Amino acid sequence: MKANSGREEVSEMNNDEIKIIEAILNSSKVHYSDIANLIGKSRKTIAKYLDNIADYVEHFDVSLIRKRNVGIYFEGNISKLSESIQENNILKFNIPKQRSLDLLTELLITNKAITVQELADKFFISRSTLENNLKAVKGFLNKFGASLLTTKEGIVIVASEREKRRLMYELISLYWGDDYLNKEQKLQMKGAQDVSTNINVFFSPETLIKVLNALNQFKQISGLKMSDYEYQSLAIHLTIAIERIKRNEVIKFSSQNSVLEKNTLILIKVIEKEFGIKLPKDEKQYLNIHILTIQSSLTTSKQDEDKQLKNNNVSLFLTASLKQFDSTLIKNLTIHLIPALKRLSLGLTIRNPYTSKIKKYFTRAYNEVVDLGIKIKNAYGISLNDDELAYIALHIEAFNERNNKVMTVALVCSTGLGTARLLEQRIKKQFSNQIKISRVVSVQEIKERPVSEDLVISTINIKLPNVPLIVVSPFLDENGIRKINGVISKFNNCKTKPEAFMSLINPKYIFLNDKKITRNRVIKKLTDALYKDGFVRTGIGQAAIKRGEMASTAINIVAVPHAPIRYVNKSVIAIYIDKKKIEWQDKMVKIVFFLALNQEIKPHIEEIYSYFDNILEDKKLLKRISESNSVEEVIALLREGEC
Repeated sequence: MKANSGREEVSEMNNDEIKIIEAILNSSKVHYSDIANLIGKSRKTIAKYLDNIADYVEHFDVSLIRKRNVGIYFEGNISKLSESIQENNILKFNIPKQRSLDLLTELLITNKAITVQELADKFFISRSTLENNLKAVKGFLNKFGASLLTTKEGIVIVASEREKRRLMYELISLYWGDDYLNKEQKLQMKGAQDVSTNINVFFSPETLIKVLNALNQFKQISGLKMSDYEYQSLAIHLTIAIERIKRNEVIKFSSQNSVLEKNTLILIKVIEKEFGIKLPKDEKQYLNIHILTIQSSLTTSKQDEDKQLKNNNVSLFLTASLKQFDSTLIKNLTIHLIPALKRLSLGLTIRNPYTSKIKKYFTRAYNEVVDLGIKIKNAYGISLNDDELAYIALHIEAFNERNNKVMTVALVCSTGLGTARLLEQRIKKQFSNQIKISRVVSVQEIKERPVSEDLVISTINIKLPNVPLIVVSPFLDENGIRKINGVISKFNNCKTKPEAFMSLINPKYIFLNDKKITRNRVIKKLTDALYKDGFVRTGIGQAAIKRGEMASTAINIVAVPHAPIRYVNKSVIAIYIDKKKIEWQDKMVKIVFFLALNQEIKPHIEEIYSYFDNILEDKKLLKRISESNSVEEVIALLREGEC
């Protein structure tokens, strides 16, 4: 979907903002207190989220109204907004990105060179605008080993047939979304007209329907179990392959031919019968890779899983490579990596629809995974792209959250020990991994002894200066559970103050610029300054550039290059701000945070990353930082990340 041409680009909603939208839609009207109970954030953070929501809903011709003593509600026809939320399809209104996708599609389906002027005329844009859009196209192509070549005849994509098919698959995923199974149902019910016009340049709807029919036959005959993703991926790859074969665009398989799997032979037979064609030998080998990948991901029993874990060295590699881990993390990562490494060795990657969100919301986990990715490449000779790294980051984030600080609670009950113990048991049952009750006391005892706990839960309202307190029923009803959930959420998300993060910020290493500069020059400028004053060691710049080539460090208008720990003498964060924007792989950024961190910050790492995440999440704050005119202004704005 496209925005009106005069509108500013709108970023995607975060999870809390989606929850707020849903709450307003469900209740018609809410108040700040309702939202605070729902997401556990401060009034300041809620106001920031509401500003973002107000910008977002304008694109559905809906207004967000905030009236004192009345409430917060929507005005306008909310049907389209409600439908979008219900389908979990928060749309992005980003014209340059959409145009870049359309440009890439045009170049991909054109077998001959096309001039810049022809493209500009086709898309009704100027040559200069087109050239800017083509930068994004080049970045996208580079991720897949393809390139854009300019000749006297015009522009043409240089890519193998295999690379072109991967590009087509990615474009279909971007145009169509990830809900292929629903699309299958719609196609069977409605027929060919349901396919997007952006997609049918790659294949006819009739071909897709026949592929889906063939796959369903194959599943029945073979009994092969596939995940939704594997089924969807195979359907799209097969459809592209058949259309390309029809046009005489056949894959050339360079590696040695493998013995075809039994399931591959079944699928070949079904496809050939359905379409009345004979698949070329190399196409059969390509299909065999997909089947091998699906089969390698199958774990049929706990016994098979234990055998898989026992007979490999991946878990040993992980224990030697990770700085922090528990047995659950090692097990889960091993189970994930065994089929992933097999799949990647066969040349197949998977698309992760949540990569940008994972990089945005789990910054620490993603940075840890990039370091692990480098070790995987050195050990196994396999490179992991952004999507693969993001999947692994989810396991790291789960470990981090398992090891989050547990909230300590003093429980106050005035109605007797029996009631107090009942309430204690109910709290433990409901919040077993989130709350530790350190003591159960009377009203008199809580007043006599200083409170060191994070929270006091009481069955009666008492005055305790400067101590967080909530009042609940002795029987812990739904209202009490909601109150405690709100405090826990706020504790986990907002427990940090700026001090730990700001201690790493030095005015001397904040640079403001309004001239065109490259990514590598920015990193060199920052690392040279840090090296001169002894913060880092020689070679850090090249190491950071190499690390960045493995995985993009850009998130919206921000880039977060990360220095390998062995090059850091003293922890520091250097900042570079450029109003002109810096081309950072496939994105354009305005702010660069160069993280040079070592073991000395380990006791405060949760505080630092939690606070930094608050800054990265605040779109309006980042915009103000990017427009700063002085170092002092940047420092003042950075302190606003406190939630």
